[in-house]
Amino acid sequence: MLPPTPEEPVSPAHARLGSEGLARLRARFADVSATISRRVQDEGRRQQLHELAERLNPDSWVTAEEVQRGLDEYETVLASLREVVGRRRRRKRSRPAPMISAGNPAGQAVSSEEEEDEGDSEGSEPA
Repeated sequence: MLPPTPEEPVSPAHARLGSEGLARLRARFADVSATISRRVQDEGRRQQLHELAERLNPDSWVTAEEVQRGLDEYETVLASLREVVGRRRRRKRSRPAPMISAGNPAGQAVSSEEEEDEGDSEGSEPA
């Protein structure tokens, strides 16, 4: 039986990054490109930024040397685009509801040290 064939031809970028790594870089490139198109009104400036962002496109890295150069320059190029693209906004994590246990029937706030102590006691489940 023959080994399964890859879904896409193995390029130098695919060989170096693997399917998951290549997919992540493609998604980031698509996100950066879409953000530039959405946020930059001046056509000339938008074109310049798209040309710069193209250096983040792993599909434009044809040779092994281009893959290496693309990876070496990746963070620098991305940093130069952060002014326009910005960082992804992270949602604030909501604080979990206070633990209610036999020792805290009213559901009063419990300090993190008390939570650790309660987690070690018999009959309580870890949070």
